[in-house]
Amino acid sequence: YMVFAGLMFAALSLITFPLIVDIPAVQILCFAVLGFGFSMLRGPIVKMVSENTKPHHARMCCVMLSVSCYAGPLIAGLFALFFRWRSIFVISGIISFLMALLSLISFSMLEKKGIIAPIKSNAKEQPQGGILAVFRLKNFMVYMFIGMIIEISGTAISFWLPTYMSEYLGFPSNVSGIIYSVISLIKSIGPFICLLIFKAFRENEMRMICVMFLLSAIFFVGMSFITNVWINLFLLLLALFTTCCASGVMWSIYIPSLAKSGKVSSANGILDCSGYAAAALATTGFAYVMEVSGWTGTILLWAGIVLVGALLTVFGKKSEAVG
Repeated sequence: YMVFAGLMFAALSLITFPLIVDIPAVQILCFAVLGFGFSMLRGPIVKMVSENTKPHHARMCCVMLSVSCYAGPLIAGLFALFFRWRSIFVISGIISFLMALLSLISFSMLEKKGIIAPIKSNAKEQPQGGILAVFRLKNFMVYMFIGMIIEISGTAISFWLPTYMSEYLGFPSNVSGIIYSVISLIKSIGPFICLLIFKAFRENEMRMICVMFLLSAIFFVGMSFITNVWINLFLLLLALFTTCCASGVMWSIYIPSLAKSGKVSSANGILDCSGYAAAALATTGFAYVMEVSGWTGTILLWAGIVLVGALLTVFGKKSEAVG
């Protein structure tokens, strides 16, 4: 029902938005409703997957969810090439409405057949105390701060990439847009690479996150010293890609490992919320740092942020696999 409601909220706001172009305040409200609706999706879906599938299947499903986040903007860009913006909103709203109906029907059938069932509230592994119990889960506080670092890298830093490529590297704005799309496409394979190299770290997620963040910091530092445009761009790609692999550990390995706790959806929501809040603050902070110390200082700040993420892993321990 939560997934159904979220998709219906999204459909309603998407279809309404192009009809009220003369009322900006209501359009802003539409975007708020859209964000609220979409925030109701991933938590319940990850909970359903984590609690009802084997560990390796749960991880792969979560990988596909992460890939869809990278694929979405690319698909939206293709829509923008062939349709007027009002048509895009209406088409997206219709798709969301149809997906709402499909999810309600399919999930209800799977539940009736017993294929999906939530963890019972009296399970021994499930911590009591409502949503506050999430903070008592193993490694949760560490992952919450790591998640902030990941979201800053994935959202706040990415927000500044077109400007960085235009102002610092000197690419024309249209070329910067193409490069940005290519980087997004390459990052989309990060979650798959994450699972492939996870075995090399003997399934120790904290060690893997530490190494990925350290590599990312090294690549960022290299960007501040190397002036060759293409080498600099390559180091940027590596820095973002390694951080993307660290992100894959959190969303595709750690979150499913919480299945027995019965708190998967709540944990997902809190990590999302704290990450977005940190990214919003960082985006504003980067603008100030840029004015004071320019791009070199900003890049070194990026390196420092992911280095802090590596240091945070010292406080974490290897998690157990899902059910």
